[in-house]
Amino acid sequence: RCPPMRIRARLAGLAVTCCVALALTAPAAAAPLPGDFFGLAAPDSFDAHYMLAGALERDGELKDAAEHLRRSLALRPDFVAGHADLGRVLAVLGDSAAARATLEVGLRLDEANAPLHLYMGNVCMELEEHETARRHYERANTLTADVPEVLGNLGRALRVCHLQACSTSTSR
Repeated sequence: RCPPMRIRARLAGLAVTCCVALALTAPAAAAPLPGDFFGLAAPDSFDAHYMLAGALERDGELKDAAEHLRRSLALRPDFVAGHADLGRVLAVLGDSAAARATLEVGLRLDEANAPLHLYMGNVCMELEEHETARRHYERANTLTADVPEVLGNLGRALRVCHLQACSTSTSR
């Protein structure tokens, strides 16, 4: 049985998703509609695509979320958090190459962005580029200081790098 507060929260999330989806399909208005503080009535609205992507991701619709993140980045290619979000979603979808390319763009825009380094480390681990992953986790840790997820992933990368170094030295 689901608690009433969780049901209300879920319904509120679905209402936002529906409103944003309707806004994306509505014809563009010549002037902002009353109460349209975010420009959601415009089909080419960065905010509409980005908000809808977040709602879709929360609902587990990752392919659709990725598509709306792509659309939002087409409208604002310099939005660093969008590159981090899209890279993370693509990695979860198993498209490590596309995730890496997206995260690289984000890192070119902002080299001091800890989430980008964390997600890039995750992608590099998936691609078995453990030394590169370690460097990204170390940079993320420098930028955020003691975030458990970063520390755990850094420890895992260090362990794999150590094991690889040990196996290389014993095979000589």
